Amino acid sequence: MAGIGTGAAAADTVGPVSGENDTVSFQRSVEGATLVDGKVKVGDTVTITNRIDRKMLWLVYSVRDNHPSCLQAVPNTSVW
Repeated sequence: MAGIGTGAAAADTVGPVSGENDTVSFQRSVEGATLVDGKVKVGDTVTITNRIDRKMLWLVYSVRDNHPSCLQAVPNTSVW
């Protein structure tokens, strides 16, 4: 989950995304009671779920999650 902190929230949006290549596929979903067109207000909480699926026998050693600078992670809520 991510909490919305101070920052340029009006300029940043967060929403679903997906992609793939020969070795992995990636999907991100974003959910929140107050989420409208990828925008939320300061102090609101959204849940961001990232799913990575390996293809064949390839291993995934690390993941970097790029998100708008106005989002702040809620401590102790990330799960691998």
